[in-house]
Amino acid sequence: MTKTLIIKSHPRSGWSMIRYSNILERIYKLANIEYISATPTTKISDLIKNKKAKKFAIYFEKYPIFFIKIIYLQIRYRFSHTHFADHSDSLTSLAISKNIKKFVTVHDQFAILAAEGEYKEVKIRLSGKIYQYINRFLLSRFDKLLCVSHETQKTVWVLHPEVETRIFHNPIDSIFNISKVSSTEKFKRFHKYFLVVNNSHWRKNRIGSLKVWLELRKIDLYSIS
Repeated sequence: MTKTLIIKSHPRSGWSMIRYSNILERIYKLANIEYISATPTTKISDLIKNKKAKKFAIYFEKYPIFFIKIIYLQIRYRFSHTHFADHSDSLTSLAISKNIKKFVTVHDQFAILAAEGEYKEVKIRLSGKIYQYINRFLLSRFDKLLCVSHETQKTVWVLHPEVETRIFHNPIDSIFNISKVSSTEKFKRFHKYFLVVNNSHWRKNRIGSLKVWLELRKIDLYSIS
């Protein structure tokens, strides 16, 4: 019996979710936990060039087609747990049998909060509000919400107080592991600059980033974003 089914993000999702899905699978492998993984197809969306049509094709791949695949995997492998790589894919949980434990990594809850009017400067369309309402409802039906930070966990406690939560920190690529290097060498290695690869999306903590940048300038460090 296969213990866990890992639900990976659609290949046309943001690169960070694709990367996280692959790292999550690697974690299971390194931990010697028996698992199988499932990823939505891209065979339909790959054939479409129109952006709006492609978007609808991706939804079709993520839900009706992927549902069929998941139901087939349940029948064939009879796994006891599922781990969703992204909380945004909670709709897929409708294809999971009630007797199977459902875990999900919760990266943040910004989209749900925005749909509920928490961020006045962000306008969410009616379709987006409905989607996030369903997302919130389905997340409340999971057995465990694995939060990537304590701040995320605090938000989850408010939005989903009935669900058990755990901290499940994001992994760090081994190339950044410099824990055995002295503080002086760390500073020399990075010199006066460090690179932040990100976008300026409304969900990012822009004000906080500026405050950090001002503090770093005091010790003659520069960030390149």
